[in-house]
Amino acid sequence: MYHRAQACEWDNYEADQEKLVDMARRGFAFRRFNLLSTPASASDQLICAQHWVKSIGPRGKPSLTISPSLGENEFVLAICLEIFISTPRRS
Repeated sequence: MYHRAQACEWDNYEADQEKLVDMARRGFAFRRFNLLSTPASASDQLICAQHWVKSIGPRGKPSLTISPSLGENEFVLAICLEIFISTPRRS
């Protein structure tokens, strides 16, 4: 979808957005930021972020519990913090 948007190719745009949201709901792992321009809810974004972190982060229990009831800014900050905490860093 990114490359099609860059090329201003808008055929099936709404259907593609719905497919992306559906993929997130079914557990496909991709960056949550891909959902920002879609009709995805905060819960959809949370599910997507959790699958992404699980796919790239260390195995085990998440370090934070994130609630979809947070305000939009707090939600985004919490997701970024979860990714930062869960991502291994080089010494």
